[in-house]
Amino acid sequence: MRSAPFPAVLLAGFASTAGQILVLRELLVLFYGNELSTGLIFAGWLLWTALGSTLAGRFHKKMNPNGLGLAAALPFLALLLPLTVLFIRASRLIWAIPIGEIVRPGLMLGITLSVTAPFCLVSGMVFALAWTQSGAGNGHKDSRPIAIYLGEAAGAAVGGLFYTFVLLPALSAVAAALIVAAIVLVGCIALPKPRRSDRNATQAVTGTCLAALVLLGIGLTFSPALDDASRRLQWGSNFLFARDTPFHNLALLREADQYSLFGNGLLLFSFPDPQTAEYCVHLPLLQHPDPAAVLLIGGDVPRLAAEAVKHPGLERLDCVEPDPEIIRIAEELSAGAPRAALKDPRVHLFHEDAASFVRTRKHRYDVIVLNLGNPLTAEMNRFYTEEFFSGIRGRLNPKGIFSFAVSSSPDMIGPVQARFLRSLEVTLREVFPTVLVIPGESARFLGTDPDGRLLSDPRELIDRISARRLDLKFVREYYLFDYLNPLRIAYLANVLQETEGVKVNRDFEPRCYFHNLAVWGAQLHPSIGSALNRLSGVGQGVLWGALGAVSLAILATFATGRAGYSRAVAMNVMVVGAAQMTLEIVLLVGFQVLAGFVYTQLALIVSFYMAGLASGGAVTAFGTKRIENGAPGMAAVQAAFSALLVATMPIMSALRTYLEESSDAMALVKFVFSALAFTAGLLGGLHFGLAVKVRTETSHAVDVKGPALYAADLAGSAGGVVLSSLFLVPVYGLAATLKALAVLCLACSLTLIRRRK
Repeated sequence: MRSAPFPAVLLAGFASTAGQILVLRELLVLFYGNELSTGLIFAGWLLWTALGSTLAGRFHKKMNPNGLGLAAALPFLALLLPLTVLFIRASRLIWAIPIGEIVRPGLMLGITLSVTAPFCLVSGMVFALAWTQSGAGNGHKDSRPIAIYLGEAAGAAVGGLFYTFVLLPALSAVAAALIVAAIVLVGCIALPKPRRSDRNATQAVTGTCLAALVLLGIGLTFSPALDDASRRLQWGSNFLFARDTPFHNLALLREADQYSLFGNGLLLFSFPDPQTAEYCVHLPLLQHPDPAAVLLIGGDVPRLAAEAVKHPGLERLDCVEPDPEIIRIAEELSAGAPRAALKDPRVHLFHEDAASFVRTRKHRYDVIVLNLGNPLTAEMNRFYTEEFFSGIRGRLNPKGIFSFAVSSSPDMIGPVQARFLRSLEVTLREVFPTVLVIPGESARFLGTDPDGRLLSDPRELIDRISARRLDLKFVREYYLFDYLNPLRIAYLANVLQETEGVKVNRDFEPRCYFHNLAVWGAQLHPSIGSALNRLSGVGQGVLWGALGAVSLAILATFATGRAGYSRAVAMNVMVVGAAQMTLEIVLLVGFQVLAGFVYTQLALIVSFYMAGLASGGAVTAFGTKRIENGAPGMAAVQAAFSALLVATMPIMSALRTYLEESSDAMALVKFVFSALAFTAGLLGGLHFGLAVKVRTETSHAVDVKGPALYAADLAGSAGGVVLSSLFLVPVYGLAATLKALAVLCLACSLTLIRRRK
């Protein structure tokens, strides 16, 4: 009897998904979490795993003598996980990256590839070794190596749920990595070993696992000290502490008497910072003649609240911050007026997602201030869309004021930055007829209804300061005359007006974060910003023209016989892999738009997707011993997946309409998104299983075909995540992206149903 490949790959899948979450969270802290970094991380992870699977598939006989190679690989996989976390945290020191400095794209790519390579190569090798060992068991006709695909997907689903619900709420990243590694090692020891294997080699594998367990036990004992030491490597000597929450990795730094709070690597706010607090609160509140009810969303709540309660007519101040840990940290460091403001009976704290709060609460306000920073990611983009602004207007009283600020330049505005600011302005004007944009290091946007009035004359604001007897240090005569300089306001207005071709930012057409990504790229190198800026203007005609040309080229190539039938199968696996990853991204973005950022629910979507993959693998592994005419079946599954791609957007649009009409629809939203993820995974698992069967119809080398197709699936997924997150989704929107991929899947499926020679 040979060692059991199914439980081995189950353990590998468990470690892989937990490791992916860990590595993604840690690298996003280093890279500040924009879509470029996310795409690179996923691409690096998938490509290295694909390479590991390819290498082990080709050289499995040398790498897996007597079945021991598989058992020997698992201890390395386990130990690499905590080492990878520590390696990421040491990256600032290794590559000499200053705190707060944007990592260049080239260095970002180098760090990503070096960090993900060891763990992912071994993970891919474990899959291939398990597959080949399963296929070699009884001969390919009766064996079911596709069950290995099932095991990897099932382990991944369990690993994601276990990390999200058990480890994440209670443990640091280092401790979580050590526990996941320990579980893999215990499982490795329990695996049955080959009877004919070398006894000394078997004992060496077991001894390695036991020794590694001892090291992990020591690491767990001192995990708080190890976590703190690695954080100091990550943040430098000014580091005070870090806390992981379901929303952020929070890190607090101190330099002299100045504290800075970072969330996922991005500066959330510094304190004390009275200038920022005054400008954020008083400029919007002074625009209103009598602000009695005010809503503050995000930011340094204690200090913002302390400024807001200075206005004598204030009757109610609601503050929304979904992460209670941010409030606790700010309160711990507060004294005097900020701490007193939180106890003021007029102040009410809500730990809710801002979009859900605006949609479900019935309070009305005179002024609403959004203080969430730049729309750096698709997640943040949803707070700067036409739909969100419409919800804001619905919560405002007549003549109410809405205000937000984003990073800008006080004097000269370049074309890349102008396009970013223009995207915000045109979106705001879709909802608010009266708009004012005030230039500065932070461009302040103000909107109101037709009957409202926005003040650009500093003298009127100064009169209101005097009438309300506000004692302010920065929002006063000298600063206001400079801040509201008519020439600067007119210059910015002209620049924005001359920036043409910028479309409205919407929930399902998230364009604004792409413009912000271009601004980020321009800071690294002007050519990067210019290239992204040009891409943002590419119309849908180019998309459909390119899609038609690619489809015709593929069909012509395979029709003439220039590419073999086995290559058609591999190509379709790659295309479906790319479409699946894109659909998963669309579901994650869509769920955040409708339900808000709920980390555990997003993890459920990923876990249901992996459960679907396992179910699809189970159907092809155990449904029948042999599926005749596998190629047409594969094409039929591909057509069904294309239909799912097209149907996803109408389903999400219907859910949004239902949410607006019913406050009790959230349970339905969670169920539908989980069902969509499961269905996508099910079709993907069926497609991969049928692809394996089609390939083995013409080849007896079942032990190498599976790893090769698995590598093709991962390579396609890597291309899909980069192309969709960086270009297709932000430039063309969710609907056009899904339709384009559906057309490509259908076109490629035609290469499967032609008669084989």
